[in-house]
Amino acid sequence: MKRETWIALGATVLALLLTYVFFAYMPLSRKLHRERALLTVKERTLAEVKQTVARFEEYQDRAARTQMAVQRLEERIPARKQVPELIRDITRAATECNLKDFQFTPQPLAPSGDVWEQPVKISAVCSYHALGAFLYKVACQPRLVTARDLKLTGNDKTGKSESILAEFTLVTYVSRNK
Repeated sequence: MKRETWIALGATVLALLLTYVFFAYMPLSRKLHRERALLTVKERTLAEVKQTVARFEEYQDRAARTQMAVQRLEERIPARKQVPELIRDITRAATECNLKDFQFTPQPLAPSGDVWEQPVKISAVCSYHALGAFLYKVACQPRLVTARDLKLTGNDKTGKSESILAEFTLVTYVSRNK
């Protein structure tokens, strides 16, 4: 074959090759690049969604635990009709712990958030140990009871140096809804 034929054949192959590159390969390459970029964005989004789902399950678990804790606390908050029983329980605990001159004065109900507070002012002569045992027994009650305003004074009336006068307020909580 002649050299001109080879050149013409080479030019034709080159033209076909350039046509393929510019009209077929380059558009497909650009499309592939865009698709890869879109895939990367979607993979990131999927990873974020998976993290959100994991956190959502964690939040659901935390919400369930919180709901159970609230339910346990609500069970420890008596209705108004159960307050006399609570007063009897406190008196029984005072007797068992050997608190002398035990006096309690129920105070009026006071609103506090979703509950009523029922303060009971208490005064007793006892030892530190007896006071600790009494507060422990009261804290172990199935109802929610807190001690406030604890004031301890040495008591010289009995002649025993370990004797103290304890004045404090026990606060019980009464449900507004029960």
